[in-house]
Amino acid sequence: MSFNLILFGGTGDLAWRKIMPALFQAFRHGSLPADGRIVGVARDDLSDDQYRALIKSRFDNVELAKRPSEEEFTRFAQMLGYLRMDLSNPADYARLAGRLEQRPADVVVMYLATAPGLFTTVCEQIAAAGLNGPKADGIDLRLNLVFSDIRESYVLWIENAVLHHRKGPPDKNANATLTLTQPVFIKMMTGTAGVKDTLLSDDLRVSGSRIDLLRFFSLIDKAPRTFAIVTP
Repeated sequence: MSFNLILFGGTGDLAWRKIMPALFQAFRHGSLPADGRIVGVARDDLSDDQYRALIKSRFDNVELAKRPSEEEFTRFAQMLGYLRMDLSNPADYARLAGRLEQRPADVVVMYLATAPGLFTTVCEQIAAAGLNGPKADGIDLRLNLVFSDIRESYVLWIENAVLHHRKGPPDKNANATLTLTQPVFIKMMTGTAGVKDTLLSDDLRVSGSRIDLLRFFSLIDKAPRTFAIVTP
């Protein structure tokens, strides 16, 4: 089985402590599919080889029994790649999509090893990259998102078949306001929870037009079932 693991925050301490050593151990013991790719994503200006060297240097500080030999790391490094991204820049998500298209996989997993405050931005940008342009042509919709758990709010709007967003107070002219928690929003954006069922549940509150809410989310191309977003 082939897979693409996109590791947002791939140069950070969280990625190192939470996942990279475990990925190597899975590789060492043969439980990581050989036809896979791990792509680190961060703001650092690195090449693929420089990213591999960075990961290799961090293994120098682990206990000897868990440290890869030169031969082991050479094989493991063949799975590693790197992409410089500004997580707030839509164009960079288009570059990521292009890189994934170069090597399609059976499973794609997005792992967010970033500060919690970036989770919403990343999910919004992934959703924006999947906006269904032909269906959205000529549509003008505005949606307020209010996250009750992290006390942040955003405005999303569709203009010229493109999904835009800004962090800030709700727009009084929005078609609807959706108040929910960040985990519920992530499930909606990744397709792991049905939008229609979620909008009718007790997990969120809606003011304004529920019909416009359904129209808004119907214009977002959901990720395939083999796609997942993972947070620590």
